[in-house]
Amino acid sequence: MLTREFLLKADCKTSFGDIEETLLWSCEQRAASLAATLACRPDHSPVWIFGYGSLMWNPIFEADEVASGALEGWHRAFCLRLIA
Repeated sequence: MLTREFLLKADCKTSFGDIEETLLWSCEQRAASLAATLACRPDHSPVWIFGYGSLMWNPIFEADEVASGALEGWHRAFCLRLIA
């Protein structure tokens, strides 16, 4: 089961199973990418993360503020196709 505890302890390899090592970034590479992305913000304002599904009910981080939002003209759907 995907839980907050699993996400906090898991790394990408644990999460995605058997994956080619060259596709995975190290912790240092991920931290550098995050720092570079945040440095590009024009006004260094707080970062808002749009979340739905499990990110709403079991986020891996603590939010300072939560706000409802809507994307007009968009919808989400659970689609399942079984081929027997």
